[in-house]
Amino acid sequence: MRRGELCGLRWSDVDLEHKTITIENTRTQAGKKEIEKGTKTASSTRTLYLPDTLCDMLKAAREHQQACRAEYKNAYDDNDYVVVMEDGRPFRPNYLSELFGKFLVDNDLPKIVLHELRHTFASLSNQAGIPAYNIGKALGHSTPATTQKIYTHLLDQTHTQAIEGVAAIADEARRKAGKEYLL
Repeated sequence: MRRGELCGLRWSDVDLEHKTITIENTRTQAGKKEIEKGTKTASSTRTLYLPDTLCDMLKAAREHQQACRAEYKNAYDDNDYVVVMEDGRPFRPNYLSELFGKFLVDNDLPKIVLHELRHTFASLSNQAGIPAYNIGKALGHSTPATTQKIYTHLLDQTHTQAIEGVAAIADEARRKAGKEYLL
């Protein structure tokens, strides 16, 4: 998900019974002003499957929100957002990025920006043999060409296959020739 999609996610978009989330809103930030709107493009509006791990995390987040709602009583900002602070106010998108950076530092992880998790998703999906069309659908791209264009550096394995193929031929030739040739 894009950062704005995550910030715009509402509990009404989450269907834990059917293990899906529907992405149809975003919350972005221009300076100090927060803007709520629909998704980036029509194809960005999508419904995604939720694996059990994410369902469990979302259930725990909802329970935590309910406990905070009880604690803060009338001071709780009772909106429908999933990603909120203790008092129910939705996270500012830029603050979410700051928290992600702090998480990386606190856990001695390499510094990346939050959006790069989309690249990680694309890379790992490609490595698992998922077709670019399916990766693009999950990312909210309109066509596989968009996915290929944006993530070419991650998805293009053709040069690797060519080099590995030639290396295998050279290794076989060296093995057949013996130690005196092609060391």
